[in-house]
Amino acid sequence: MICNDLSSLIGVSCMPLDDAGRIALIETPFRFSDGDAVSIFVEDAGAQVRFFDDGSVAWHMMGRGMDLSTAVRTRPLHRIARTCGVTLTQELEFELWAPRADAPRAFALFVQTMLDTASWERANEGVDLEVAGLLDEVAVLLSRAYPDDELRADVQLQGISGQTYGMDFEIAGRVVLAIKPHTNSVSSAIRKILDVKNRPENARFRFEVVLDDGIDAGLARREGSVIATVADAVMLSAFRTAPRASLH
Repeated sequence: MICNDLSSLIGVSCMPLDDAGRIALIETPFRFSDGDAVSIFVEDAGAQVRFFDDGSVAWHMMGRGMDLSTAVRTRPLHRIARTCGVTLTQELEFELWAPRADAPRAFALFVQTMLDTASWERANEGVDLEVAGLLDEVAVLLSRAYPDDELRADVQLQGISGQTYGMDFEIAGRVVLAIKPHTNSVSSAIRKILDVKNRPENARFRFEVVLDDGIDAGLARREGSVIATVADAVMLSAFRTAPRASLH
């Protein structure tokens, strides 16, 4: 019967995250525009259940260069959440509490919030063109550095937490991210790499981050020193000159 395989067929699964099985990650087939998964968490709180995103939406947006540092910047997200009865906390976590009997309706509302948020992000990403240009250039440089290897873009890798991330490139055993050097994108890259690196299945990969140092080389070097604690940091200017030599 198709019902027996429905979960895997439509890409929905549930993964417990604690020993008691009260908190779980719900993997869904929904994606942000860059390929990152829209993950939903659920907590069994006795008479109630809580659906939440563990701050993953905010982290994703900040990693794409969106500024969520002020109330004005987050106002549209609050508005989207309120429409479905969802709360956006001070920690920028979406959550919705509901009685167990009302869990199906609450889940539908929470999914709608996540999809509406992803749509809003797609329409309001102010750095899309800049990021797209950076990714295009890094793709060319990687192909030049490893002409005999296949370059894969938007590679989906699962972290130790169970969450799935979209990584920019994979080639010759290397997973490569390309970012602009500001705090939000650096924090997001580190969080993503740490989660993915700590999953045993990903031990075969080497992780590299290419930073665009064209506007502020000093800032790029400082942020690169932070990234170097978890991955190899490469300046775009050096990568342009000698792409293969720049990658360790």
